[in-house]
Amino acid sequence: MKHSTSLSSLPPDLLSCILGNLGLCDLYACAKLSRALRHSANVRRDALRLLEPFSSFGTRGSGRSHLHHASALALADGDGSLLIGEKDRLRVVCPDGATLGLWQARNEGVEWLFATPERPVLMAPGVLMPNPRGSTGPCGLALLASGGSGGGMPSRWPAGPEQHLFVSDAGADRVYKLRRCVSAADATVAWALVGSVGGFGTGEGRLMSPGALALGEGDSTLLYVAEGHAVSAFDAGTLAFRFRFGRDAGTTPRGGAAAGHLKSPDGLVEHGGEVYVADMLNHRVQVFSASDGLFRRSFGRRGSRPGEYRRPSAVAVCRGRLLVAEFTGKRVQAVSPADGAPLQLLCLHAGPASAAIRLGPFLVDEKRGRVVAPAAAPAAPLQVFHFVPPVVRGPR
Repeated sequence: MKHSTSLSSLPPDLLSCILGNLGLCDLYACAKLSRALRHSANVRRDALRLLEPFSSFGTRGSGRSHLHHASALALADGDGSLLIGEKDRLRVVCPDGATLGLWQARNEGVEWLFATPERPVLMAPGVLMPNPRGSTGPCGLALLASGGSGGGMPSRWPAGPEQHLFVSDAGADRVYKLRRCVSAADATVAWALVGSVGGFGTGEGRLMSPGALALGEGDSTLLYVAEGHAVSAFDAGTLAFRFRFGRDAGTTPRGGAAAGHLKSPDGLVEHGGEVYVADMLNHRVQVFSASDGLFRRSFGRRGSRPGEYRRPSAVAVCRGRLLVAEFTGKRVQAVSPADGAPLQLLCLHAGPASAAIRLGPFLVDEKRGRVVAPAAAPAAPLQVFHFVPPVVRGPR
């Protein structure tokens, strides 16, 4: 096997020794060439950087002002407000994390807890259904605007394009679809339950502990649902079942390691006509056709090196790169969507002497230049990363 090493990656002393042995005995020339090579390496390194840790917000707890097991995120509007799915409730927060609204699941349906005068928001009862088997509440969120996927709501949620919110409930084995309704009298916003899909089982249209959700692009938008050891696709408009991929039809849902088979998919995103799936227990990312679910390719394996994964738990596409979070590895990697080539590696820590951070599903906010992700304890509930601006360096 042929190996190659860039001179710019060598220590300066070793580099100078090599240059001297090559006949470049002039120390000034050696030093000048060494600086030029290091500068070239720094420029290439900075060009590959995509994200940097920026801030965090939120306090853990079960109180109304605390985040209780945040597990799903969606953009609520064009201002950067967030919808946060928690253990048994749904919350709306402004970009800096201040709570604007909160819905709490109760035995009789959903109770509206509070809203602000600037944003009076109402929720139709019966949306976050109580789980007969001990649900953890909304496990996945996806917001669909008329005319495309992933559209954010206008500022202050006035009358505007039709909006639909999809909420997965792992305990109830269902995905709920809500429609945004705006009162013509006072512009009060309410959510009405349109329908649901699922129910425990392995047949077509049935779901097993649905989690992450993703919306496709194009005229006929599809809703992709990670569930069991497979991904099911539904028509986002009619909720009709389209196809399932990740396991062979008619087989028991035990998961598999063969190419195209999934084992506990825990994150997915659609981009460029393909669906990228974080195949958690197979320690890899698999790619499928968005139109029919046919297997395209996979990359990654179990390990701690760049391009390897330890339980990938979330994926997102950000500025042409694929972000992959690792639950066990406690890292974020930016890789090439084409072949998984590693481009940037972030090892995350909550503090100098604390444990590394485990991240949940990503939310990419292109307008505000940031990526938000829920995190496991002991870190703050929500972690924020900012895009790294391009760095242009002149020669020294």
